[in-house]
Amino acid sequence: MPGQGARRFMKNPRISASLLFAVLAATGPAAAQGIYDATFENRYDDFENRQTLNTFSGVAIDAGQYDQALSTLEQIIFTDPNDIPARVSIARIYYHVGSFDLALGHVNEALALGRGTSFENEIIELKRLIEKAESGVNAYLDVTGGIGYNWLQSESTLVPQTSGSGLGAFAYLDGLVEFDLQTASRDVLTLSGGASYVRGYADLDFDSNYESFDVGGGYGAITLSKGLPDLIDTLRVDLSAYGEISDLGADRIVQELGVRTRSNIRPSVETQLYVDLNYAWLGSSDGIFADNEYSYGLGVQQRLSPGWTAALYLGRSHRDGSVPAMPMGAGLSYDVASTEVEGSLTHLVHVFDDGRSWFQRISGGYVDGDILDYSTVGGLAPSTISREQWMLDWDHTVQMSTNSQVQLGAGYRHTTLGENGVNRTKTDAFNIRALYTYRFQ
Repeated sequence: MPGQGARRFMKNPRISASLLFAVLAATGPAAAQGIYDATFENRYDDFENRQTLNTFSGVAIDAGQYDQALSTLEQIIFTDPNDIPARVSIARIYYHVGSFDLALGHVNEALALGRGTSFENEIIELKRLIEKAESGVNAYLDVTGGIGYNWLQSESTLVPQTSGSGLGAFAYLDGLVEFDLQTASRDVLTLSGGASYVRGYADLDFDSNYESFDVGGGYGAITLSKGLPDLIDTLRVDLSAYGEISDLGADRIVQELGVRTRSNIRPSVETQLYVDLNYAWLGSSDGIFADNEYSYGLGVQQRLSPGWTAALYLGRSHRDGSVPAMPMGAGLSYDVASTEVEGSLTHLVHVFDDGRSWFQRISGGYVDGDILDYSTVGGLAPSTISREQWMLDWDHTVQMSTNSQVQLGAGYRHTTLGENGVNRTKTDAFNIRALYTYRFQ
């Protein structure tokens, strides 16, 4: 429905194509691989040079080559057992890959060496995170706030060209508690929930009138992530039950209860395939005139080269509902469907000396299908309408500290409502936003 579409557009961070393609051309996968290959050769040609080893370990971590980074850092420690940064780096890598016992051993060594130095607080915090992960319970609370700006323009065969712009605001709380069930298949039980507020600007009723709107809501979910004992780390199934409520204003409240399943398979270390099956009951909602929604899809994620990952998703959704008849008017029972295609490219731009990271992500999508025409609800003949939408987004996420990050993005939407004829409307929407997130854990 339009309110939900506007909310998703305001919430997700996105991008500007020409600048991104310039960045990709300058720092593509081939360039990243070339840097890694060059430092790899230097690492063996000049294996006794400490600076060469330091440089290679940093590049290897940046490229995701953790085994090479570990062997290089261990060579540094063999040469100098009192090297605190090298021990901290090893502990972080083992923590990242889930080898908590090895991580704890190295962080304890680093702490024994680092008492009274500038590294002490960093080591103590890393040790706390490792011990927490080793206990089998992980929890965090993300607090996010941000602002955005929207500019929209539309034209139709009935209404002259109109445009509008407005400021937006965002506030999110997202919490999670994760329990390692200590099974051979590494099963995990997750409780998650949160609340959100969005101040947006859009044409919610397809009537070419732009207006500010407020969306408040909350959600909760319980998820069991289960692996199969014979295919550990290769095949997993995630089963979720969830509830969500969103107050869209104008007497529209979405109340959604549903179940989700995702089956993941990894044919190789670089490739992940997944299948989604979802069902949502919307019958207790107000003002959206929907009863049920079904969706299914197939996705793939592929690591192209160190620091570069591509993803592709193809999905299909169905929604049914009814609009009651008005006096002297007709009612409507409807069943609509839509198809969605989305692709993305994620790039690890840089890893700072202190371990912080900088990512960029470009994504594009296409949606084609039918929806309920809310501009006809309350009239003599409510109806559905075709919708076609193209989407492009660009985001940059920079980790500011261990627990905080800044996200900057821009997005573009081109939406066409109706077939060729008297009721056809085209809208172009642009959005920029900035968000800050702090994680308590």
